[in-house]
Amino acid sequence: MELVQKLSRALLAADQVEIGPSELPEEVPTDDTFKPFQLVEDKNITTACVPKKEMVTAALVAQKTFRSAIDASPASEAVLDLSNVLLLAAYEHHSATNIRHKLVEQGLQSEGAELRFLDLLLTSKLKKQSKSPTLWNYRRGFVKSASMDLFTPKELFKEVNYLEKINALLGKHYYDTTGLGPFLEHEFDVILRSAQVHKHNYYAWGYARWVTDLVVKENKELFKKLLSLMLLWVSKHPSDTSGWSFFTYLSLKLDEKDRRAVLDTLRVVQNDFVGSETFYVCLRTLLTSVSQEAAQEWLTQLDEGPEKEEEGKTLGAANTLQSLMKATKERDAYLKKQALNFFYRREPRVEV
Repeated sequence: MELVQKLSRALLAADQVEIGPSELPEEVPTDDTFKPFQLVEDKNITTACVPKKEMVTAALVAQKTFRSAIDASPASEAVLDLSNVLLLAAYEHHSATNIRHKLVEQGLQSEGAELRFLDLLLTSKLKKQSKSPTLWNYRRGFVKSASMDLFTPKELFKEVNYLEKINALLGKHYYDTTGLGPFLEHEFDVILRSAQVHKHNYYAWGYARWVTDLVVKENKELFKKLLSLMLLWVSKHPSDTSGWSFFTYLSLKLDEKDRRAVLDTLRVVQNDFVGSETFYVCLRTLLTSVSQEAAQEWLTQLDEGPEKEEEGKTLGAANTLQSLMKATKERDAYLKKQALNFFYRREPRVEV
């Protein structure tokens, strides 16, 4: 039980967790308070280094004693320690998440400590924790009842040159990089870090939709700020289908005028995403969400970019918008749209 307690306390003191070898290099400064679990601090980020062997041992003890500890006293520090270890090792442990509501209500775990612990698990490099539907669902219930004072502002727009370049190409300041507010910034910091650690993290993006529906609602300015954040994110992760899906979801929440602005954006940045199927799926969806006239106008404005050739052969001809437009250049704008839709396996038109 002492091993369980040490691991639990190390997790509660850390910002992130890594499972690895039993011993760290001697030159790495560590806090041995919870040895064999050690804390390493770097750039104000504290990492709990957990040897795998000791973690397995602690998890086995926790599994054997968890039920008897609940029967003895459902709201106790022992149950808190056991549930901390179980959620690290057995991420889909429903009993461990269910009991935590009572632990927070009874004051054995503060709301701030619980939020930090969830942040640690959901942004960790441990794939199954950050993709755990049980943990993401538990977070939903927790944040709905938690005090808004717990959520801290985060600097999400650290590199805005890309968005400024797009604004210049559009000839207007469409993409906004000002703050989203503490709650949204905190939650999207967790979502984006989780998505970055594990590609196609649909549980994280499902949570992003839930947060958006919960807080943003009909606030157009917040939608546009989130859209700016997502455009910046997908520019760095162009093959992440779940990220593009969320970008599309936000775009479809806007009116047709704004969706046309997003389509103009996709036109001016198309060369950044040549060959990216997820980009084309987003484009197809947005083209079928605007009026026929708007789609035709967009297609007529599509630039015929220079083709790249090597030894007389066109590279990537089947994957670029430019080559598709060249193949249908004799046809009118309506036929161009039909060719584009057919090429990307068009689904029934979206009526908005």
